[in-house]
Amino acid sequence: MWGQKQEAEDRSARRSDGGGNGALPSSREASEAFVKLRSGIEQASGALRDLMQASEHWMQGLPERARYMAKELRSQGERAVGTVSQQVEHNPVTSLAVAFVVGFICATMLRR
Repeated sequence: MWGQKQEAEDRSARRSDGGGNGALPSSREASEAFVKLRSGIEQASGALRDLMQASEHWMQGLPERARYMAKELRSQGERAVGTVSQQVEHNPVTSLAVAFVVGFICATMLRR
């Protein structure tokens, strides 16, 4: 037991005096840690670069997608207006009755 304690003290004394081989393992560990840190930073920067490229690609297509959606919404609106117009032309009395009922329901709901 006493021999093991003495060996541990001798090792710590060799490391603390800064000379000989005692400093090599700590500098090697520092070098390895630095290499791992650099590798992690390179991986993070690569992932960030990929993310930036993907977002640029997505942003380039955004105006085109917005125009397409606007065209689709416009055509759906035009079809809906056309359908309602045809319904009113073919059934004017029924359309007037439906409009009155919808207006009455809306007025009742707003009054509360």
